[in-house]
Amino acid sequence: MCDFDGTLVRVNSFPLWVLSIAKGFLLEFRPFLSVKVVFLLVVRKLGLVSHFDFKKNLVNLSRFLNNDYVSSSLSRHVNDRVLDFLNSCEGTRVISSAAPLVYLEHTVDLIDAHVSHVIGSTFVGDDFFENYSENKVESLKQVCQDPKDVVVITDHYEDLPLMKIASKVYLVSPSEKTLRVVESAGIQYDILC
Repeated sequence: MCDFDGTLVRVNSFPLWVLSIAKGFLLEFRPFLSVKVVFLLVVRKLGLVSHFDFKKNLVNLSRFLNNDYVSSSLSRHVNDRVLDFLNSCEGTRVISSAAPLVYLEHTVDLIDAHVSHVIGSTFVGDDFFENYSENKVESLKQVCQDPKDVVVITDHYEDLPLMKIASKVYLVSPSEKTLRVVESAGIQYDILC
């Protein structure tokens, strides 16, 4: 299981996606939708809407847009060492991220990651599912027969629930806080890069 933001790509894809949505609506001559994105961004920055609701509203809006704008941009930020390592792993390979699935799947295809499953934040019926922290464990159980036989590749302590069930953990450019949290949880790890 490989995380996306800060791991497979060296950046946080979400802000790039938000900008690409606004830009995409302008390029497609849909200024009203672009203004709506800017409005959502302003109310988010003012703290009037949660990150969850902000993401949910943007995913809903993005169905009116070709999300290829951000995928091509993100492909320039691939961590080649992580991609090569991931592609060389045996077994079921999964990308699991809190990033919205609307651009995550296409980006994974563009960068030629050989994976069986791509799991991201998305609507399930009328409900928005954010693939984050504990939810990543539940998502993994749906696609992996034995989640205890999992290798986790991540950069962030928010994947601690996954690390706790993993047979092996690789950290990618971990922050000091991530190292402290992982070590205090007694998790053995290797630094991939």
